[in-house]
Amino acid sequence: MSYCREKIIVKAMNGNDDILSPYLSRVDNADGRFITAKLSPFSKLIQSTILKEAFDKPSAYERNRHILDTSTMLYKLLPKKLTHMFFCFDDDINIKAKACADYCRRIAIDPKAIEFIRLHDNLPINGDVLISEGVPVNGNVPVNEFPTVDPEPNRTITETSSGSGLANPEFNRAITETSSGSDLANPEFDRVITETISGIDLANSEFDRVITEISSGIDLANSEFDRVTTETISGIDLANPEFNRAITEISSGSDLANPEFARVITEISSGIDLANSEFDRVTTETISVIGLANPEFNRVIPETSSGSDLANPALNLTIPETSPEINRVDSVRSIGEMPTDKQKVAYEYLSRYVATFNILPVKPSKTGKLSGCIKRYADNRWWLRKFRKLITQANEKAAIHLNFVNSKRQVYASNITTKNRIAQRLRNDELMSSSFIINELGQRYSLKDVSDLNVSNPKIRKDELICRARGFENLAKEEGHEALFITITCPSKYHRAFSKSGAPNPKWQGLMPDEANGYLNHQWQKTRAEFNRQNISPYGFRVVEPQHDGTPHWHMLFFIEGEKLEDMQSIIRQYALEVDGDEKGALDNRCDFKKIDPAKGSTTGYILKYIVKNIDGEGLGEDKFGNDSLLVAQRIDAWASCWCIRQFQQIGGASVSVWRELRRIRTKLFKTDKENQISVLEQARFAADNSDWQGYTTVMGGISTKLKDRPIKLHYELNIDEETGECYQSYYDGELISKVKGLWFAGKTIVTRLYQWRIEKA
Repeated sequence: MSYCREKIIVKAMNGNDDILSPYLSRVDNADGRFITAKLSPFSKLIQSTILKEAFDKPSAYERNRHILDTSTMLYKLLPKKLTHMFFCFDDDINIKAKACADYCRRIAIDPKAIEFIRLHDNLPINGDVLISEGVPVNGNVPVNEFPTVDPEPNRTITETSSGSGLANPEFNRAITETSSGSDLANPEFDRVITETISGIDLANSEFDRVITEISSGIDLANSEFDRVTTETISGIDLANPEFNRAITEISSGSDLANPEFARVITEISSGIDLANSEFDRVTTETISVIGLANPEFNRVIPETSSGSDLANPALNLTIPETSPEINRVDSVRSIGEMPTDKQKVAYEYLSRYVATFNILPVKPSKTGKLSGCIKRYADNRWWLRKFRKLITQANEKAAIHLNFVNSKRQVYASNITTKNRIAQRLRNDELMSSSFIINELGQRYSLKDVSDLNVSNPKIRKDELICRARGFENLAKEEGHEALFITITCPSKYHRAFSKSGAPNPKWQGLMPDEANGYLNHQWQKTRAEFNRQNISPYGFRVVEPQHDGTPHWHMLFFIEGEKLEDMQSIIRQYALEVDGDEKGALDNRCDFKKIDPAKGSTTGYILKYIVKNIDGEGLGEDKFGNDSLLVAQRIDAWASCWCIRQFQQIGGASVSVWRELRRIRTKLFKTDKENQISVLEQARFAADNSDWQGYTTVMGGISTKLKDRPIKLHYELNIDEETGECYQSYYDGELISKVKGLWFAGKTIVTRLYQWRIEKA
């Protein structure tokens, strides 16, 4: 596309853009093209935010610097292969996950591909599994060192910039010949030829360099000159059949480890307009050093999505096409039957591929087999989970960096994260409504009906938490213990914005909510260790909720013996102020204690508001920023889901899982009243069935009893198909699956799950 045509199209596009056009009218053409190139991929909200801040700068340099820095920062939140998926829909994530899983599956099940990788790929993964020593991974990874060829025999014809004698017929074709390092005996590969395009005015300054000089003595097999990329020349109309060959450029000192350069030479068939994104890559040819002489390896797996580089991200190797006839079931079976050495080769190659998406590769372990790792890579569900988390958190990080998330704009979580979470919950409800479980007696229920009967239902979850908190309160009254309500917040460097004004906090260091919660967890681990050393055993609940800008803080309701209250308070304060404890306002705001007087009200009432606010918000009215509590609950749910934060945790006390299993038993366990009165099991069942958490905790040994010493425990059994007698195995690793079948008490098993259920679609 010519420069003039490009300029006209950009002007027409920007003229229809109600966000960019008012700002572009205030700058010259060069700045307009710069702003358009940097901001056009983003949503209108992001564009307007960046432009408003940029045009408030005092100079054009600072304005452009702000646009460049902000756009660069946003693109760093996702790997290059996924930058086009910023603020995308879930369907797009699904398509990408399936494409990656299909690629991994085809590599893993094709013996030719694995043999090809084995011959050409000898890099380590994660620094612990090595095929060849001394080669680093995932970051400036050098190419395999091929045997050095004497540079003297190599001969090249080099071409200089325009004006250096191109009129001379001696230079009317740019030919790069190598005498060693290529298969010169083969007439098909006897020259690496780069042809110029007829009709190009090389004297024109825009075309002053068409073909990069190749230093004499270069061996293309040498790792120092291992990158070949494709250069398009501005002003050339590649749609014209006259210009049907692209120009290749060989640049010295590049690094094939960079996935950006994993395609070697791109050849465009005649008549294709390279400006069209649909034809951004048509076919890929490999160079002679990786085995073009072998006809079995002269094609690569076609690539569907732009920028997803399906070649080896570390070695620039290309993989032979695999057979499309192999289905998924056969592929999973063939992965498990693959020899160990081939599994190792496939695992290491695919782990490097996974790492190019900034996803941590799966590591084999005692329970996780090598074949299980490969099966995960070949499963689109695994990719979907990883991509959803990666992209969702990148979107939220972008919103926090741009200061969207604060009390004056989008409180607790960004709008896009909240909308995506609501859409996800609606999809889940629809799926559960259309799926049914059926047992051997023919009883059939929808998954939605079953979900509404357990703690997946927000109302039941809320009622159970309140019941347990009330039980602890009653137990504390009976034991004569004191109650303390504690609030702990993070240092200033974790907070993005001020709560009153919503203005950016200058002390913020770019730390995200998951990092802030990690800090609180780390300090709590130190606190618990000190509690153990001083024999302090508080019990109660912890609630994690976001502040207005998404930074988490903790509310804790603890019960403790009166004589240990001051010591507990001192320890909590010590570790809450351990980091930046001398900053302004730390003593007043970072750690707050409220001793609860039972005469003034219920202890559970102090934590009730936070439980309701973080579940459904029903009956609370508005929060302190004037937002409706029902909408606030949706935003908090989206926040917790995005950052994978556990909102509620019980501290001390008996197991809630045993409590739930006991509630499944609706009849007395023994026939006579005497047996029922004596039996600890029946007493625990009766307390659980009557929602008496205090009585249940007492029967289970009280507050301070360790889990291993409690009288009733969960009972696990192998999951067996009663029709065939087969043991169910895990999908990925083939491990035997154990599941809860009931309770264990006094050497006996009490079965609470009597039926086997299977899922079927409507």
